[in-house]
Amino acid sequence: MHEKNYGLGFRPEPLLYKVTTFERCFYEGCDDPVFATAELYVDDPPPGVKPYEQMLRRLPPRTWATAAFCLGHSEEVMQRGLDVLEDPDLWAPGRESPFMFPHPAKLLVQIGQ
Repeated sequence: MHEKNYGLGFRPEPLLYKVTTFERCFYEGCDDPVFATAELYVDDPPPGVKPYEQMLRRLPPRTWATAAFCLGHSEEVMQRGLDVLEDPDLWAPGRESPFMFPHPAKLLVQIGQ
């Protein structure tokens, strides 16, 4: 029934939410001060050894997770999230949706303070 209404491969699941601590940047090994938080939904964690892929694998799958990032990493996460949404070539073969969905970042500090 759900596949007929929502498309092939639709998985009806409850929406789950998780908030990580805001003590430091969520990127492993980054001790820069937290600048912003972002909600990310990782449907299918990508393979790879780059810090971005490793960070996504640390988030719980199929859950809207709020994570804190420093200035540089918050910019990277938001830009790469938009790139993934707009470019189906970055998705896994055969996928009809991106592996990650971002919500807009929320600033925790004001520049100049």
